Amino acid sequence: KEFFQLVVRKIFDPNFGMFTLEEETRTFWFGHSAMLADPIQAELEFQLVGVVLGLAIYNQSILDIHFPRVVYKKLKNQPMGFSDLEETLPGVAHGLRQLLKYAGDVETDICRTFQVEYECLGERKTHVLVPGGDHVNVTNANRELFVELYTRWVLEESIQRQFSAFASGFLQVCGGPALSLFRFEELELLVCG
Repeated sequence: KEFFQLVVRKIFDPNFGMFTLEEETRTFWFGHSAMLADPIQAELEFQLVGVVLGLAIYNQSILDIHFPRVVYKKLKNQPMGFSDLEETLPGVAHGLRQLLKYAGDVETDICRTFQVEYECLGERKTHVLVPGGDHVNVTNANRELFVELYTRWVLEESIQRQFSAFASGFLQVCGGPALSLFRFEELELLVCG
C-alpha cells in the first residue's frame, strides 16, 4: 500500500505537469503540458498511470487521489454532458451558464468567438471549436452550440490522447468482464474509497 501511495504522490505532483489540481473541487484533471515536450513519452507515462491505478485496485489498495466522476464515466463509455463539466470545472461551467442566461445581446456585449483559450506552460493558447471559429461570433442564436462544443472540447477532445493512454493502461490490468459489473460510482470507490 505504501508503494502505491508514494508513486501516486509523485505522479500527481502538479509540478510534474501530467495532472492539474482543480482547487475548487480538489480533483485532478489531465494536463496539457506533458503532451508538448514529448507526446510519445507522455502517452507512455499516462498509460503507466493507468496501469498503476489498475494495480492498486487489483491489490486492494485505496489511493488518496480524486478524479472528477467524469473520468470514471469515460472509463465505462457512458455519455457526458454539461452537468459533468459543472462537477469537473465549476468555474468554467458557471461562466458558460451565465452566457446561456444572459438577457442582453451576446454578440456585442460578450464579444466571444468560437474558440477556447487555455494556458499551457505559462503561455496562452487557443483552439477553434469550428472551422474558422476565430471569426465566428457567439450570438444569442448560437450560444447553446458554443456551450455544447466547449463542453465537448474540455471533457473529450482536449484530453483525448492523455485519456486514451490512461484508459489503455487501466484496462490492461482491470479490463474484462468483471469491470462491466461495476457502475462508474463503484469504480470510483474502488480507486479512492
